[in-house]
Amino acid sequence: MADHDYKTGRLTNKYRVEKTNGEPIDQNAEYFVLRIDADPHAQTAAMAYANSIENENTEFARDIRNRLAIFRK
Repeated sequence: MADHDYKTGRLTNKYRVEKTNGEPIDQNAEYFVLRIDADPHAQTAAMAYANSIENENTEFARDIRNRLAIFRK
């Protein structure tokens, strides 16, 4: 496996977040971007999020798990 940013990176403002529908985002919001295709720790975090929201939004939790299944071996 090639060296990935999660092994050497730091918490920085590395990404620009915008809504795909063109609506404005809250300029005071904090966003945390996870790369789930290459970072096994991001996959673990996303699965924990799916587990956490299961009772409030079953479909969203299922969507996350289905997406993670593509990358998990």
